[in-house]
Formats: sequence, C-alpha cells, structure tokens
Amino acid sequence: MMTTESNAESISLPLVLVIPTHDRVLLLERTLDSVLACRAPEGRSVRVVVIENGGRYGAEEIVRQKRTWVVPEYHYTAGGNKSLALNQVLQTVPDSLLVFLDDDVRVDPDLLIHYSNAAGHDCEGRFFGGGLLVDYEKTPPEWLRGYLPRSSTGWHPEEYAPLGRMYFFGANWAAFSRDLKKVGGFDQQFGPGGLSGGTGQETVTQQRLSQAGIRPEYIRGAIVWHYVPECRSSPQWALERAYKTAISSGYNLSKAECGKTISGIPLWLFRAMVLAWLRSIKAVLMGNPVDRFHAKFKFTERLGHMRGVRRRHLESRNSTKDEH
Repeated sequence: MMTTESNAESISLPLVLVIPTHDRVLLLERTLDSVLACRAPEGRSVRVVVIENGGRYGAEEIVRQKRTWVVPEYHYTAGGNKSLALNQVLQTVPDSLLVFLDDDVRVDPDLLIHYSNAAGHDCEGRFFGGGLLVDYEKTPPEWLRGYLPRSSTGWHPEEYAPLGRMYFFGANWAAFSRDLKKVGGFDQQFGPGGLSGGTGQETVTQQRLSQAGIRPEYIRGAIVWHYVPECRSSPQWALERAYKTAISSGYNLSKAECGKTISGIPLWLFRAMVLAWLRSIKAVLMGNPVDRFHAKFKFTERLGHMRGVRRRHLESRNSTKDEH
C-alpha cells in the first residue's frame, strides 16, 4: 500500500471505500462486483474494506473470492451496530478519503474517479455526496411514493440543495478521515443496531461536520443504484420507517425548538399528537383508504417524535444524577 504524507500537497491521500454489511451476502456480492468493475482513479491508492458486524453470515467467503485491480479486505466486529463498525474502520485507517457505501447498491463505473477528482490533493475541509437512483423489485403505486423516504424513490438533482437536515445519503458519500475524527466519528445511538432505535447515523455525522465548518459538495456524476425490495416499498414499511426517522428528529430537537415542556415533552408536541390522533379517528370513520393512510402516517410520525424527545430527556436527567 502506498505511503503518504498528509502535509504534502503534491500527494493525494489514499481512497478507502467502506462497505458495512450484516446478513445480506447476495446483495453484498452484487455491490462488491460493481465496485470491483469500477475504473481506477489515477495517482491515488485505493482500498476496499468490507466490515461485517453482528454475526458472521458468509461475507468473508464472498470477499475472499473477489479481486480485480484491487483486492478487497474483510474486517469483522461482533457488535451489531453499523456506527460501531464504521468507527472501527475510522480508527484503523491512516489519513484517507473515506467513501461510504451500503451493501445494497450497485455503483457507476466511474464512481471512484468522481470522488478522487473532487477531493484532489485536499486532506480536510469538505465532505462529498452523489446521486441515488433506485432498482425496484416491484414498483410501488404512485400514491405511496410520497410517503417513502428518498432512499426508496431516488434523488439526483441537477442543482444541489440539502435534504432538510440531511446532506447526502449514507449509501453514497465521502469524507476525510481527519474531519470525521474531529467531530467524534459516528454516533452509536443511531442507525442499524443503534441504541435509540432511530435511523440516520450519517445525518448526525454530516450535521456535525457542517457545524464544524466543513462544507458539503455535491458530485452529480457519482451515482449509485439502491436496491429496493418489495417489502421496503410497502405501506407498512413506510410507517415503520417514518417512526424510526421521527425518533431521530425528536432526539435532535434543539432547546429552542422544544420551547416549554412537561416531563421533557414540548407542549406543542402534545397538542400536535392529540390533533394527529383526532384526525386519524376521523379518517377511519369518514376517509378513503389513502386518507386513512395519510392520517395514520402523521400520527406515527408524532409517536416517533415523542419517543425521541423523551429518550433524550431521560438521558440528560440520568447524566445529571450521575454528576451529583
């Protein structure tokens, strides 16, 4: 592996592509095959690291069978927590440009070149992300798409704008290891296996990067295709995903956004919860199926917000007790 000196502007940092995985060997193989078919960026060493977490389900055997111009590496962590797995990689790599993928995407052949060209000889100060398109097992009905997350419908704009509190998808983004270490890596409260039950460990990390003055940069040509099975484009899954996303949103509400509270729950959230419940009752009695789903979706979001806010309140209270 090529050695680098991060202070030398004439030398590009290594590119380390990271694929966390858990019990999805068929999809992982699809992802890995597409990565190994990528064209190599010039003037930059490349590593591909697959890190299995939460059990050994055959990923090691898949990885050991694959090689092209780069030989993928297999790593393992026993904890079933995606953020923990990502942090393990972060702590073991030298100064690098880390490109993060999920184990259920296929990538554009020039993906690594796009990220490499965007990073240039920099070693900090920016983070990057590209577009996400969708491979459906079964195309969902049009009315349902508005309730599915963009990871299930796609995102590939001509002009970049942040996705609310989120900048880029966890399935297709990159950051310098130096910057990630500055902001404490990935929060183990969030994401698959997270302690809070909420999604979005990448969102939290990207928010911290932005707050630290590290700016996002959209690379439109860096594209992946996210595989969406039928079970993840159904009404029930949309509700479950909305609940988990809302937990993260509630947990991350600022004090200013909370305003006055009772037992840590904002008064406005109590009112919104009651209103959503009344609307769901009305929709059951009078609405059509789409109206009923809409009302249930909004009520589910409020339940998630409440759980997230309450969890943070309890953690804060317990932390105060421990200090005394």
